[in-house]
Amino acid sequence: MFFNKKYDSVGHVFQDRFKQVLVDDNEYLKWLSCYIHQNPKVGGIAKRLEDYRWSSYGYYLKGMGDIPCESQIILDQFKDKNEYERFVDESYNIIKDNKDMGHLLID
Repeated sequence: MFFNKKYDSVGHVFQDRFKQVLVDDNEYLKWLSCYIHQNPKVGGIAKRLEDYRWSSYGYYLKGMGDIPCESQIILDQFKDKNEYERFVDESYNIIKDNKDMGHLLID
């Protein structure tokens, strides 16, 4: 209320409430991980995923980076880290094309 009053705004500070989706199969889990890691590249704020500092992608591939996380649940879905890296790389065009057509989709 303070923020809204001070800045003459209405609604929630971050406008939309947090949304959650049940991840109930491994295939969806793998694609969700790709989607999250591809966001900086698809959004045009990074040319290479490894260069985007605020992503956990470097931690997934090299076990180090600015965003430590529990990556094993995702990596266990793949033979090795190289296979995960290929999966993410190959997902770029699919994710980008679907984002580009997002305005045509109906919720």
